Formats: sequence, structure tokens, C-alpha cells
Amino acid sequence: MKERTNERIRQLCDELADTLCAKNSNYGDSAGQSPFFVPWLEPETGLWVRLGDKVLRLKELNKGEKDKVGESLRDTLLDTAGYALRLIMELDNNREGKNGGDTF
Repeated sequence: MKERTNERIRQLCDELADTLCAKNSNYGDSAGQSPFFVPWLEPETGLWVRLGDKVLRLKELNKGEKDKVGESLRDTLLDTAGYALRLIMELDNNREGKNGGDTF
């Protein structure tokens, strides 16, 4: 049972990585840049905003809102995980520069 669970975790992580890499290519690595319309925001702040938007979307889907834009609960969860991963990357990058390699 545990091995099956671990294998499914690895499958989902692979799916997330494939999706995140594809979106990163499609959007020109925009998640790692300051938001286009608010360029004074740091990329980290922009990622917090995007992550917050996904959490709000999850909240609405969890309340039973019908999908109107083709984004299922599963898609939203994958996007949330993706933004969380990108935020970890940004936090690591910021901390490495300030602390000589230490992470948060």
C-alpha cells in the first residue's frame, strides 16, 4: 500500500513538473518576473498574489461554484501547487543572494 502511494506521489509530481515546464515555456517565464502591469512589484510579491488568486479560486470551487472557464478543481490544484513551487524557487533565490546559500 505504501509503495503504491509513493508511486502515485511520484506520478503526480512528474505531471506537475511537465505542466509547469510547459506553462513556463508558453508564458515566457513570466512567473519569475515582475508582473507586467505593476513592474514595481518584485517577482516574489507577484507570486504571492498569483498564489492567493488560486486559493480564492479553490475556495469558490469548493463552495460548489460551477466551472465557467474550463478550469476544473484538479487543474486549479495543480496550478496552486505550481505557483507554490515557483514561490519556493524565488524564496530560495532571494535567500541565497542575501545569506550566501541559506534557504528560508
